[in-house]
Amino acid sequence: MRKALVVLLILMIGGVVAADRIGVRIAENQIADQVATQYDLPRRPDVDIHGFPFLTQALGGEYEQVDASIGDWTQEGVTLTDVRLEMRTIGAPLSDITSGNVNNVTVRTATASAVVPYQTLRQRAPEQVRG
Repeated sequence: MRKALVVLLILMIGGVVAADRIGVRIAENQIADQVATQYDLPRRPDVDIHGFPFLTQALGGEYEQVDASIGDWTQEGVTLTDVRLEMRTIGAPLSDITSGNVNNVTVRTATASAVVPYQTLRQRAPEQVRG
């Protein structure tokens, strides 16, 4: 009886962990799809939701860190490469997220980085910047 209880407990813990990991993958895919659609990206970005457990973050509506790697992005004839975004302390109520409402999403800090090709800088920078 005791062994059966231990096995059952292990299976339950494994099930909760599996549900957590599946939930985070689904959320990452949903975010990637929405970002790709909203910004008309040629490919879906890679999205990573950090923090464990994910399900408690989702239920609480506050996420520790979300990173997105967009890759190349072209806007107004300028192509940036290796575009990355790191967001920390994201407030996103589950009820809003599940209904597709992102108007109430808040981000305490966000850092973006990208590589601007040297040729683009030479063509677009003011003359004082040219080397």
